[in-house]
Formats: sequence, structure tokens, C-alpha cells
Amino acid sequence: MLKLKGKAPSYLDRKPIRGYNFLKRSAMRGKVTKEELRKDPILEFITRVMNYVVKDREKVMWGFVIVVAAFVAGYFFFSSGGAAPPQVRLSYIQAVSLYMSGDTVNSVEIFRNLAQTASNKIEGKRSLYYLGDFSLRQGNMDEAERYYERFLKSKPHDPLMESGAYAALGSIALSKGDPQKAVQNYLRAKELAPFESQKAIYLYKAALAAEAAGDYKKALDFLEEFEQKYKDNPLYGDVRGEMKFLKGAISAR
Repeated sequence: MLKLKGKAPSYLDRKPIRGYNFLKRSAMRGKVTKEELRKDPILEFITRVMNYVVKDREKVMWGFVIVVAAFVAGYFFFSSGGAAPPQVRLSYIQAVSLYMSGDTVNSVEIFRNLAQTASNKIEGKRSLYYLGDFSLRQGNMDEAERYYERFLKSKPHDPLMESGAYAALGSIALSKGDPQKAVQNYLRAKELAPFESQKAIYLYKAALAAEAAGDYKKALDFLEEFEQKYKDNPLYGDVRGEMKFLKGAISAR
């Protein structure tokens, strides 16, 4: 079973704006923290569904059932292409269920098998996505990048997971010191994302990547777009604070 490691990075020297979290500070250095890389937007979306529906968190088994139900609903909603044999579908659902419960040993083995034996089916293609997530959680960014690129090249026709893959590639690029590439990937993620809450997050990350690249004007443009479109988003306060900083930085140049 996978155990996550790593500590949050230290703060920047400049005084932080209220709500200015460690992701922003690391983005300004052109890096992404291990904690940020390990955040998978698809798994987080399912988790938010669970947290919204399950009020009694002590009922662990019931919560797990809700998560699986949410995933299965999304699975059939976004499925496309020729139907896979029942055993392939069942194996995929089993793998995702195990992965979400923390059993990375057995789930990854199933994902790898599906990626090899059902490569032309949606289950095999989506398995590449989860293998990318697993590699990222292990800190193997090069391998994660290869899996995500293979997933996207397989043309899964799955906007939810494709947007997540592009967002992950954006975080990897930022961590490798290529913020320009990160901006492109985050914007592509925003374009594909089927939910407005996702679009808001990816736009925000694109702004942080642009800031890391030193393009304060572009970063401010992204944040102004966020301010206009996503006033009810929880990140709205952070965005306003970041805009204040950028305006001051632009004026000082």
C-alpha cells in the first residue's frame, strides 16, 4: 500500500497576502510541491461528492459505497466507444474501487493488465490515467508524464479525465521549471473540463503558472477572468489578493 511522503515547502520571503497558500508560493518559484502533484482532480471530485452526500463520517462503509456509486455513475455517463467484455468492465471497476480504498498493490496490477490487454477499450485507456496518477504519487514524474501522454494519445473521448490529465501535465511541467508549458496544459484542461468548478481551478492554476513565468500581465488577465466568472468559487478571496499583488508588481516595474 502506498504511503505518501514529503513536507510542505517553506514560505517565500515576501509577506504573504491573506489566504496565500503554499501552492502560490511554490508556483512563484517555478516549482510545484509534492502535495500539489499528488492531488488528482478526478479523485478529488468523487471525494467531494462523497463528503457532500455522507453526513455521518463515522459510517465508513456507507461512505465508501457512495464513492463507488458516484464513480460508477460517472463511468457510464462518460463511457464511449465499443462495449468491452463484462469481465473487463468488472476488473476496471474493481481496480478503481481498490485504488480509492488505498490498495495500490492490487489495483495497479489490474490497471497494468488492462492497459496491456484492453488497450483499445475505454477501460484500458482509463487505466493509463490511473497509472499516471500512481506514478505521480510515487514522485516519478517522468513515468507519470509518459502515462498521461499515452492516455491522451489513445483518444479516450472522456472530457473529465482528459482535463485531469492535462492539469497533471501542467503541474509536472511547472515542477520541472517549464511554466510556459504549464500554462498551455492548464488552459487545455480548462477547455475540456465539463464542470465549471473544474474550469475555475484550472484557470487559477494557469494564472499561477503565468506568474511563475514572469508574465504578470497574462496572469492578471486570467485572474480578472476568474473574478468575472466565478464570484461564488471558494478561491475568489485568494484571487482578489493575488490580483492586488500583481497590480502592485506591474506598477513597480
